[in-house]
Amino acid sequence: MDKQVMAKAFNQWMDDYTKNPERFEDISKAALAHLHERLEGKEPTYGEECAAILEGYAAHA
Repeated sequence: MDKQVMAKAFNQWMDDYTKNPERFEDISKAALAHLHERLEGKEPTYGEECAAILEGYAAHA
């Protein structure tokens, strides 16, 4: 993992959020979905979804 690439990717993610917060999932809804998946004995999808998003940002960093 290249720390500079990851830092740029996270900064781009935050830039996108501050410009268009309505495009992002409500964190309270994401937390509830995460807990619901755990309670059902499933592996939560939140981490995988975030990893895919970050991977996209990193590819353009």
